[in-house]
This record gives sequence, C-alpha cells and structure tokens, in this order.
Amino acid sequence: MARGDIVSDSYVLISGSGTVDIQPASGDEWKMNLILMDAENVQVRGYDGSNLAELDWRPSGSDTAVDRDWVQVMSGKLTAFFLTNSQYMRQENVGGSAVEELYSAMKIKE
Repeated sequence: MARGDIVSDSYVLISGSGTVDIQPASGDEWKMNLILMDAENVQVRGYDGSNLAELDWRPSGSDTAVDRDWVQVMSGKLTAFFLTNSQYMRQENVGGSAVEELYSAMKIKE
C-alpha cells in the first residue's frame, strides 16, 4: 500500500463489552477521515498500548449524554485524527449489543 492510498474497513463488528483497535502497521501513519457507527454505546479513546485518553465532547443544548454527542460528531462527518502504530484509536462497546461500524482513512506515511 502506497502513501495516499485509502485505508478502509466497510464492516467492523464490536461485540458487546468488546474492544477494537484501529492501528496502522509499524512505520505507517494514517489520517482518519470518517467513522460511521450504528449505535451510541461506543467509547472511542486515544491509546498507546497502555494509556487510554478519553475522546469526548461536552453536551450541548438539551442533549446531556456525552456518548450521543460523540455519535453526533463522528457519525457521517469528516474529521481528522492522525494515527501511528504507537498512537492509535481503541473503541470499546460499553453496551450489551454488538455495534457495527465502518471507517475510512488515508495513508500519509510509510
């Protein structure tokens, strides 16, 4: 895969109480552009293999649930997260049912 190529997975299943890492291969860097998910019970965190950093947005308006804000921010909207093999994204399903998602990124370094 060359720099500038699209990295995507059109079907990722996060089982109930399970985790999924989005992690480039060693030496690669990705610019994460889009994440789509079908539920509100996924927490997305920055991760380096031992330390988790919560990615959340403060509630606005009458919606006071941070997890719903995450879905509003990420689902179907372009974004920019830069991922490496040592600084990547961990998603945790905090609900009981499995969640389906897809993501799209661009390889920016190899």
